[in-house]
Amino acid sequence: PFSLAMPYLVSEAIGAAIDKDLGQARFYILCILVVGTIDAILDFWNYYLFGVAQQRIVRDLRVDLMSALLRQDRAFHDARPTGELTSRLTGDTSEMANDLTWLFRWFTESVVRIGGILTVLFLTNWKLALVTVGVIPIAAVINKFYGDWLQENARTVQVILGLGSGLRLRLRLRLRL
Repeated sequence: PFSLAMPYLVSEAIGAAIDKDLGQARFYILCILVVGTIDAILDFWNYYLFGVAQQRIVRDLRVDLMSALLRQDRAFHDARPTGELTSRLTGDTSEMANDLTWLFRWFTESVVRIGGILTVLFLTNWKLALVTVGVIPIAAVINKFYGDWLQENARTVQVILGLGSGLRLRLRLRLRL
């Protein structure tokens, strides 16, 4: 929320400098420093706490997945390449935890930011705000198609990584014999 104030504070500081009101310009520069510092501190703790949460989720997912793999019978392991199981144990759990934690963070931040920007837009110029709101659905549709494309590519990469891990493991086993 503090980052939303920055464009306003910068414009007021520049306006005061242009008007040669140095006292007002200094005041807004001080406000920029205070607001920027508060925003940086809040961003650090936000990032840090979500990182801790993400690592805990990864640990819990890996422990649960490993327990589930150990409970499977021999036929299950014979039917699947070792590389696929290893890839799922490492890559998929990290990716899922990453998606869970950061999606929540970015979603919350985006809702607050968009709400603040729309409020300022409607208070400043309602016609420009309506144009902006009209473009949002178009951007959302484009983002949906792009997201689907990225997800399909990620799935393909995961399959290839699994095949590569299995091949690497089989080569290591053959070299030891």
